[in-house]
Amino acid sequence: MTNSTRTKGNLLARIALVTFTVVACLLVMELALRVVSPLQRFANPLHAFHDPDPDVGWRGRPDVHARFATAEFDCEVRHDARGLRAHESPAPHDGAPVWLFLGDSFTWGWGVSQGEPFTDLLQASVGPSIRVENRGLSGSGTVQQMLILRKRLVQEPKPEKVIVVFCPNDFTDCVQPRTDRPFMVRDGDQMVLTNCPVEGGGLPSGVGRAISSYSRLISTIRFAVNRTKSRVRQDRDGSAPRPSLTPDEIDSARECLSEMLAACKGSGAELTVMYTSMRGDMMPGQDSERRVALRTLCEELAIPFVDPTDHMRARSGSGPDTLFFAQDNHWNRDGHRIVAEVIAQSLSVP
Repeated sequence: MTNSTRTKGNLLARIALVTFTVVACLLVMELALRVVSPLQRFANPLHAFHDPDPDVGWRGRPDVHARFATAEFDCEVRHDARGLRAHESPAPHDGAPVWLFLGDSFTWGWGVSQGEPFTDLLQASVGPSIRVENRGLSGSGTVQQMLILRKRLVQEPKPEKVIVVFCPNDFTDCVQPRTDRPFMVRDGDQMVLTNCPVEGGGLPSGVGRAISSYSRLISTIRFAVNRTKSRVRQDRDGSAPRPSLTPDEIDSARECLSEMLAACKGSGAELTVMYTSMRGDMMPGQDSERRVALRTLCEELAIPFVDPTDHMRARSGSGPDTLFFAQDNHWNRDGHRIVAEVIAQSLSVP
């Protein structure tokens, strides 16, 4: 055997030993994480708890059970077989009337654990005689919720009430051009739906996303990276003023709500719109442009309008931090509790 052959063999042996050692260490870390943390932790709920959908852009991932954590909270999230946030309340009676809730991350239950979203609290309040159905989709806008309602109204049992939880940013989401979800564009005097079906099939997927769904180690690394990105984004955008509404934003919201109203009437359901009260709404005497615009649209379309702002102001105590997470503006568990109370009163729950 020549010296060069012997040297090459030694080099390959060392490479093999290093590779084996690295793989063994990674496997040990993977096993340790599975023992220490039975549930995976994610900082990006859109990719962790959702799958691509060709019509809406994304939908809830079925049967997922994991933790959603940021610097402010660490909560348990569980989806049922349909990909909806699972209820923790006792099951409603068979044939119970359905109250269907549509909305974004506020409705889905961002930052609160199982049993704490306002829909769960409402279900506990009304008891088994009503079925509260949470179709909240994190990151969605009113255009997507309109499409979700289209599909839902051809399914049984049909809802008795439909409540659209409208977030102030939904005005902008309606017309914001994106490749991963539908939106509205102006065509003369009308706003028309475009990018539906969604170009490319919706929410991006890939090998890395698939691996992180199964590997605790990879998901932990992605969690740390995403949480850091979130902090940077909050520091950058936290104080940015919200721009004034454009005619396209108002007309798109009107178009979506008009279609929802017509669809509900055709199905025998009653449509209600609820405003998503934000941290900035907690200042007494403040009436934001978007809150006024939504209330005006509902009056124009004769849609019942629910606004929890005054109740939340009265209950905010020493400041909005009692009802909202300090950084990301979503309701905390106390905020969800007050919203559930307001909805119960507005819908005449006994």
